[in-house]
Amino acid sequence: MLATRVLSVISTAVSIAILPRLIPPADFGIWAMATLAFGALTILRQFGLVASIAQASAITPRQQDAYFWMSAWLSLGSAALLAALAPLLARLYGAPLLQPITWILAGVLVVEGLGFAQTAFLRRELRYDKVAFIEGSGTLVTLTTLVTCAWLWGDVWALLAGQVVYGIWTTLVATVAFGRLPGRPRREAGMDLRFGLHLASYNVVTYLANNIGLLAGFRLGAMQVGFLNRALQFFHITYTALLMPVTDVALSFLCRLRVEDDYRRGYVAMARRAWMLVLPLALVLPIIADDLILCLLGRAWLPAAPLLAWFSLAIITRGFASLFAQLLTSQGRGAELHRWAMVDLALRAGGAFAGAAFGALGIAAGFSLVSFFVTLPAMLWIAGRSGPVQLGEQLEAVWPAAAVGALAALAAGGVLEISGLGAGWARFVLVGGAAAAAGAGATFLIRPARYALLGSGISEALRARQ
Repeated sequence: MLATRVLSVISTAVSIAILPRLIPPADFGIWAMATLAFGALTILRQFGLVASIAQASAITPRQQDAYFWMSAWLSLGSAALLAALAPLLARLYGAPLLQPITWILAGVLVVEGLGFAQTAFLRRELRYDKVAFIEGSGTLVTLTTLVTCAWLWGDVWALLAGQVVYGIWTTLVATVAFGRLPGRPRREAGMDLRFGLHLASYNVVTYLANNIGLLAGFRLGAMQVGFLNRALQFFHITYTALLMPVTDVALSFLCRLRVEDDYRRGYVAMARRAWMLVLPLALVLPIIADDLILCLLGRAWLPAAPLLAWFSLAIITRGFASLFAQLLTSQGRGAELHRWAMVDLALRAGGAFAGAAFGALGIAAGFSLVSFFVTLPAMLWIAGRSGPVQLGEQLEAVWPAAAVGALAALAAGGVLEISGLGAGWARFVLVGGAAAAAGAGATFLIRPARYALLGSGISEALRARQ
């Protein structure tokens, strides 16, 4: 699964570097408009079934059939809703092309739903070799399709082709890998649907909160939404590539630490590692944003650079939000987490819509300022008002990464000031190299930072528990 995650990150990096050079910003904007609703309904269609299947004490063949058909009906219902929304979305954004694209994505929802349950059963049975093959092969086939179609067509239809191929491929491979066809449609007792509904609603709200800028920009036009979409993709990559490997194991790790002192030490160790992965990058990002966009995406995408610089504040907030979710869940505070998700959506939507009057840059600034100065302090207060982890532990967790990031940012800013170079590869390598060297040196000299990156504190917490 680690290899699959690395493959996914490499695939994303390749697509980021190649596709924007073949497909214009306006087409990426159309795609972002379509995938906002598609992504939300994908989460709703999943309905927390993966967690429900994993948590069940036992699953009979009859229950497997019931889960499969539930996934199929949920996918069909979500697809019908997406198809009905297509004309409204096209009118909202003023983009007629959005309607046929959304209709095709509705069909993709149905196709993906036919293989979703089989993959969940494989995860439950710990057959991760097959799960890795499904996801890894899907990544490679999709990347090949995207690059080929982008080179041939150079428009939004290439992006759609990649999504269609991914849905068909992963469903077919999951069906073959699981090795059992479903029986007739049936309902079965023992399925915790209320749990699935709560989980699905939380995930949809969180998804919308993280992507609310795309909705706030409905009057900006496809090109501006395209710039916003590319900047948001970098914002999301910091989570999927850097934080998710830590948070994937955080819940089970924290749930095993029953003694409060062990829990506090374990959380600090885990949080330090997460902060070391994301905070130095967030502090350096505003300094290298122009060079990063120019080198990776090309000169046509330079308007996305200031948006990316603003999103550095939101990246810091999301770093803590990922820890916050695991912290509250491991303490049995799921209802509190769900209520906060609704408040968080309202706050960040307010910031994004308020900034929309100033264009895509205003959306990025409003979203990020509210995230950093409003939602981050609120999460710190909520996390510490009960339970063993208080503000002192949060500060103890963040200071090594903050020190490393500050030194890296100072080095990058100093080199940028004296280099005299224009934006491009030479300045990117020089300034980014100075930041990396300063960060590496600081990590080596600051022992808690070094231990956090190596995960030593997590190992010590587990040994103390044993």
